[in-house]
Amino acid sequence: MTIKNKDGTPYRLSSPNALMKEQRFWNNYTIHNMKWNSTVHKDVSGLSKIDSDFVIRDGFAEELEATKPLVEEPSLQRHEVVIEDKKPIGIIDDGIAKCFVYCLPASVSKKYDSLYDESYVSISYGEPFSIEAVIIDEQDLYINFWTTIDISKDSVVFPKNNRKRWWKVVSIEAKHNGKLYSCAPSSYQPHFEGV
Repeated sequence: MTIKNKDGTPYRLSSPNALMKEQRFWNNYTIHNMKWNSTVHKDVSGLSKIDSDFVIRDGFAEELEATKPLVEEPSLQRHEVVIEDKKPIGIIDDGIAKCFVYCLPASVSKKYDSLYDESYVSISYGEPFSIEAVIIDEQDLYINFWTTIDISKDSVVFPKNNRKRWWKVVSIEAKHNGKLYSCAPSSYQPHFEGV
């Protein structure tokens, strides 16, 4: 049984390109030895053809192995950050890493629907601002930072560091004349261009 086109003619496999009928073969070309083999071919016509077993060995890899620097594993020591009660955030010692944090404050309103006997939460955001904070701990799924500025729960924060992640404030704890904020990844990622 033959395969046919929609118009009823027998289906024909693709044939050579009609434009290639006048194709000319290359006669004069050079083969470049990109694999660093010792075989050299100058011309395909057979006028000069050289095969040799000479192999160039590069001592660069051996030299790298010989001069490999010793890498010491860093010790994983945790330093506890202690902030005295009477020090404002501007006078923190240089040993503690301060970071610029952009914040989009959230105002949460809870509403109750008496018809369906349900309550729901709506979040509206205010004007963004920037603060200076001390990052206590940062992992893939959470970040903890301390500052003297009040930030409401469910606010979106963006620390200006190399991680480039947006966080949502989940819990707030009062510590040492300031507050310790714990954050989780945020699904809302606003732009802080004008701040």
